[in-house]
Amino acid sequence: MKYTFETEINAPGEKVAELAGNPDNRKKWMEGLESDEHVSGTSGMPGAKSRLVFKTGKVTITMIGTVTARNLPDEFSESFDASNVLTNATTKFVALSPQKTKYISEQEFQFNWTSGHLAFLA
Repeated sequence: MKYTFETEINAPGEKVAELAGNPDNRKKWMEGLESDEHVSGTSGMPGAKSRLVFKTGKVTITMIGTVTARNLPDEFSESFDASNVLTNATTKFVALSPQKTKYISEQEFQFNWTSGHLAFLA
């Protein structure tokens, strides 16, 4: 399953990329994120891993996030691995003008239906 979200931001592309590419800002834009613990690698750089814990209602989801590419100010990519779903996310920044940027988030979900449970749907 694939999902794309686009929005225009009234700020220069380099500034948008800097803020969005900084893992310390995740709680500001990842709804339900309760904790983000750096696990290994250089934070924000390819290969870096973090343990992310999300809470939505009564459901708690833990996943490992791995930075897969960092080509700022143009784009960066991460994978998020939960027990039964892998999400590959690519974020692109397209300059529309010196002060306006199109933010594009493309996400692809790969489900592991053999895990025996779908707790993330509860």
